[in-house]
Formats: sequence, C-alpha cells, structure tokens
Amino acid sequence: MVRCHVRWLRIRGGYPDEFRCLGPTLGDRPKPARHPGATTSWYLEDTPDRILVLDTKVPHRWESVDHNAIDSVAQRRPNVEAVDWNSCAGARPELFTRAQVHANPKGQVTCAGLFDRTINRN
Repeated sequence: MVRCHVRWLRIRGGYPDEFRCLGPTLGDRPKPARHPGATTSWYLEDTPDRILVLDTKVPHRWESVDHNAIDSVAQRRPNVEAVDWNSCAGARPELFTRAQVHANPKGQVTCAGLFDRTINRN
C-alpha cells in the first residue's frame, strides 16, 4: 500500500521555473506562495522522488495557464507526473458542488480513483 501526503500549493501560471514554490529540486516540501490558482500535489512517502501534480478545474482565466505550467515541468522532470483531473472530470458537473470548482463526495471518490490508477500504473 502506498501512502500519500496531500499538500496544497499555489502557482501563478506562466512561470514554471521548476515551480518556485516547491524549491529547487522539486523534492523539497512546498513553500506556499500567495498566488491565484490552487493546485494539489500528492507526495508519495514510499517513493519520495515521484511527485504527482493534480491540475485544476476552475472557471477562471488562469486555469489553462496553470495547466501549461504543470505540463511544462512534467515534460522536463522525469520525477513529476501531471494528473489530468480536468480531462477526467471537467465535463461531468455531477462531480462538483454548485460552484463547479470543488469536488463533491462522488467527485472525491472519482479523484481518488484517478490517483490510484496513476500511482499503480508504474
């Protein structure tokens, strides 16, 4: 069984610079910055060199910019994987609360399943 830590960090899309708020090695614990666009990162305790970053599903202008920043770092760093929550749940309003930002209980189960598949894929 792989245990995960949930960490919240905020990035401002447009400066992937190895996600400044994560530190220079992308293995450090996140140092939250105060910017719009919350992104969830799960750190695998049993494999600290593997970082999964969940993209956002928010009806705001920075959504695509954040996705691009996440994808950019994931392409350059072999220990970073982008988990595509937006493609999995973006067109499924029944997974979200009324504001269509936060997952409801059914959405939380779906998100956990997405992480489970991602973790166990490798």
